[in-house]
Amino acid sequence: MTFLHPLILAGLALVLLPVVIHLLMKQKPKRTPFPALRLLQQSQAKVSRRLNLQHWLLMLLRMLVIGAIVIAIARPTLPAANYQLTSSEWLRLLAIVLVGGGIYAALEIYLYRRRQQLPNIDRFSNNFTSGGPAAAIQQQTSKLRSRLIPLVSISAGLAVVLFLIWPYQTRIMADWSKPSSRANLELPVAAVFIFDTSPSMQYRNQGKTRLEVAQSMATTQWGKLPAGSRLALIDGMQPAKPTFLADRNTAHQRIQQFTTHYEERPLEDSVRLALALQENDRTKLLEAEGGATDRFVREVYLFTDLARHQWHGAADAGLLSELEKLKDVSIYIIDVGELKPSNNRLYGLKLSQETIAENGEVLIEATVESDLALAPKPIESSAPPAQNTTDPGNAATLSTNDDISIELVLGDPRVGNTKRVGLETVSRGGRQTVQFTASNLPSGPSSGYLRLIGDDPLAFDNSLPIALTTAKPPKVLVVSANRADSRLLMEALAPAELTRVGKATTVPTWIPASSLAATDLKSYDVVFLINLPRPTAEDWKLLRGFVEAGGGLVLTNGHPSKGVVNAPTSIDPLTYENPDALAILPARLKASLSFRPGQVWEFPNRSHGFMAPLAEFGVLEEWESQVVNRYWTVNPVDDAIVLARFLDERKSPALLERRVGKGIVQQWTTSWSLPDWNDLPRSWAFVALADASVDYLSQRQARRFNFVLGDPIQLIFPSDQVLPPQWLVRTPDERQQALDAESSTRLIIPATIANQPGIYLVQPKADPAAMIPLGVRVRDAESNLERMNKENIDQIFGTDRVLVHRELETLERAVLSGRIGQEVYALVLLLLVAGFVTEHLLANWFYAPPAAALTRNTLHTAPRPEGAVHAN
Repeated sequence: MTFLHPLILAGLALVLLPVVIHLLMKQKPKRTPFPALRLLQQSQAKVSRRLNLQHWLLMLLRMLVIGAIVIAIARPTLPAANYQLTSSEWLRLLAIVLVGGGIYAALEIYLYRRRQQLPNIDRFSNNFTSGGPAAAIQQQTSKLRSRLIPLVSISAGLAVVLFLIWPYQTRIMADWSKPSSRANLELPVAAVFIFDTSPSMQYRNQGKTRLEVAQSMATTQWGKLPAGSRLALIDGMQPAKPTFLADRNTAHQRIQQFTTHYEERPLEDSVRLALALQENDRTKLLEAEGGATDRFVREVYLFTDLARHQWHGAADAGLLSELEKLKDVSIYIIDVGELKPSNNRLYGLKLSQETIAENGEVLIEATVESDLALAPKPIESSAPPAQNTTDPGNAATLSTNDDISIELVLGDPRVGNTKRVGLETVSRGGRQTVQFTASNLPSGPSSGYLRLIGDDPLAFDNSLPIALTTAKPPKVLVVSANRADSRLLMEALAPAELTRVGKATTVPTWIPASSLAATDLKSYDVVFLINLPRPTAEDWKLLRGFVEAGGGLVLTNGHPSKGVVNAPTSIDPLTYENPDALAILPARLKASLSFRPGQVWEFPNRSHGFMAPLAEFGVLEEWESQVVNRYWTVNPVDDAIVLARFLDERKSPALLERRVGKGIVQQWTTSWSLPDWNDLPRSWAFVALADASVDYLSQRQARRFNFVLGDPIQLIFPSDQVLPPQWLVRTPDERQQALDAESSTRLIIPATIANQPGIYLVQPKADPAAMIPLGVRVRDAESNLERMNKENIDQIFGTDRVLVHRELETLERAVLSGRIGQEVYALVLLLLVAGFVTEHLLANWFYAPPAAALTRNTLHTAPRPEGAVHAN
């Protein structure tokens, strides 16, 4: 045990005060002549001995009370240990109480039943005082109670000592023997401050961000560390080897320089880095000094808003092992976050396509999440309204306290103008989806933002950057034995009503199978082969060159095989065995079969580049419910992948893909034209599927312009385009950086350049007009302010390994406890109160009024016989 104020212990000399007072106030007995009555003298001697003992007990108790007062003022502390009862200790204590209480209750029940056995006549007679049977029973029960109650109490006390106190003190002594139990407030501290610099630390309340609050608390705590202490600083972007700083001014300046980052390591990794730093530093010091004892107290401080997104969230065996090995390193979590944060945010951006055909349109979707607790003062949008429009949604309206407005602004980044192209207003509170349709965009690049109108405590999640490109419609060639087989596909690619008004986004051309060999495929982006019965060797040679050069090819097999039905439209599998055909086909045809009953679809890889957009907009849910009655069995080649299959026993392939050279080939094992083969052509999913096939196989879909911060950012260019070697990148904060192309078809933007959300403008150094916008947004989870709870913290660090502190006062007490032990000031005060109460009770008992004593000691004399004569 140690004391915060050891000099106060000199006051223990005051415990002699009762002794001095007793000696000074002691009076000598006054002798008075009295008849020499032997019995009275013996009684006086007996009472004198008892009173002397009682007086000494009372004086000793008063001395202990004075000593407790002095010790309490000195604020004693015990070495660091877990002084709380464990669950097993609580169970043992409960068992002892229940067993002791049960025995006592059984005794009382037994005595009660013995009294109930007395006859009624004895209960109302004076036999209790005349030696009758009732008196005997009463004496027996009283004697039994007087013996068993002390016995039960002593047994319970021994059980508490053996089964609770002894194991408890053994556990505490083991904790005391740990290196962390040393008590010295003057030892220097080797501290590591970890700062959570994730975007959620930008949350502002009372004029300060959470990071600014963390910096203020860290500066204060750094100033409280003893002289000679050292400090290392870690944030989410810290290099792998942080170092300790001894100069306080340098450390203070470094603390103030921290800023938030949009992509950083999880906090568990930062804690692991801090523990490794402490362990390595201690090892080096012990080797250099040749000692066995570390001269530094080791502490780690984590300043965070406890937002869940910044943690792995699951138990990390490696971190738990490090914590177990470095038990003498104290870890403190300082919570600077809001307990009930309020925030409006936009997230979940979805674009139907990023390369739009001229006269086409794009569907833009996002989720808005708003808080009823926020009623921001609305502000006017800085973007001018759209010109020459009658859409009332483009009016410059302001949100009210009951709703929230979202606007879409787009423009040409080459000239820097933007305009509002859509405005939506939704009710405040909860989570809602908003959709915008952008059409009639100018040819070339477009960029802008989808953003909330208004302010809230967290600003970075109020807007989503968007980048698009408008290009000429892709050229599609559809080849079939007859026009009827291609009718549904042609209608899906270029609906008649859109073609009539000049808004079709695809330009399809149909030719008969007999004309394929004479067609120049270089002017086409995608070729569809619909149920070709007997492709020639010249056809396959032409198609192979087209695919290897970067073209997209789709084959559908929707007619019976030649051996099943002998008709001009029957497919001959042997014509698909040509060497050029086998070089590009994903599978070899076997035979056409039927399903009885019909089967539906399943998709083993929904994250594939072709399937992901369909899944995102709900097409797969419609597609998978379409019944298939007939199909072809196939043997997939080794480098083919299965994108869809049927739910029959064999899981037969339905859609396969193979990459050949620079192009892509997709093969369907069922029809796209005959309704008796499947229900797919009757569904709206067929139209979406046809459009998605063109986008994917023309590789326009591969040209992405919208990215998530932290993911690889790369621009893909057509294979026939010569990529300039030198580029310039203009960042959202108007900085310009040079970039060299590392590939002939790809331009990679490194994370050192793309390190913040917003619109990036990429342009060849030799041709600034060929500008390409990129929209880089923050990961959706970064703006989720859901907080970690105690169960989450215990799962990561171990049960009760660390505590969370929100105030410097509670942190100071925890640090004090970690350095010198557990303060027992409250316990000493409790014992002091108990001592005062006991002293008061003993004093009242010892100095009770004489009348009470006389009443207790009244002598009952026998009646004098008749005729007795008084003695004079």
